[in-house]
Amino acid sequence: MANLINLFRLQQTETQIEELEEELATMESTLQTKAPLETAQAEFDAANAKKRDAERMLKDAELALASLESEKKAVEKKLYGGTVNNSKELTQLQSEIGILDKRREKLDEKVLSAMDNLDSTVNVLSQKETVLKEAKTRFDEEIGLQGAKRDKLTKQLHDLNARRDTAIKSVEEPLLEEYLLLKKTKRGVAIAAIQKNSCGGCNMGLSEGSIGRAREYELVHCASCGRILFMDKEVSKSIGEF
Repeated sequence: MANLINLFRLQQTETQIEELEEELATMESTLQTKAPLETAQAEFDAANAKKRDAERMLKDAELALASLESEKKAVEKKLYGGTVNNSKELTQLQSEIGILDKRREKLDEKVLSAMDNLDSTVNVLSQKETVLKEAKTRFDEEIGLQGAKRDKLTKQLHDLNARRDTAIKSVEEPLLEEYLLLKKTKRGVAIAAIQKNSCGGCNMGLSEGSIGRAREYELVHCASCGRILFMDKEVSKSIGEF
């Protein structure tokens, strides 16, 4: 009797171990998924690159404007400095100042456009930074929650492995060998609980003789699938106790 009870407990423990290992594997995969965070980071980086480009464009426009201002001052100095008396040359200098003023108008527009573009990229970058911070916060929170859950499951898995080791030692060697062989060939279910007079492994009806022997905890197999049959009337109350 005790031998079969311990064997049934062993199978239930191993089933729990497999379920926990699968859950932990799925959790590890989930923890490695950073798609939302990576997307937010990529969008922030792209916005930051556009901001740097806008800053360069504004700086270039401002430098061009400063250069033109220097050039115009030099021409005005010649025009109004009294060093030029030739009327033709004076007219030429005035014409040059007019050309420089037109160039300045275009550069002023270019600077204003560059400033507007920079303001726009700064606003977009600020929005992307907010999204990135929120994504990082959610990811960190998820890591924390999943980490705590993983630690809890890992401890449960450790306890179950210890329980399995205890169960294995409590089962006689020949029966344990049969169990391991059946487990390999019966999709992980070597011992089947009797449910409504049927085998819990293949759902086939059982004879009264098989049910009676199983009720007395004798070693009996399902005539259909070959699994060991078990009447779990007591184990259901004390499963997990050794």
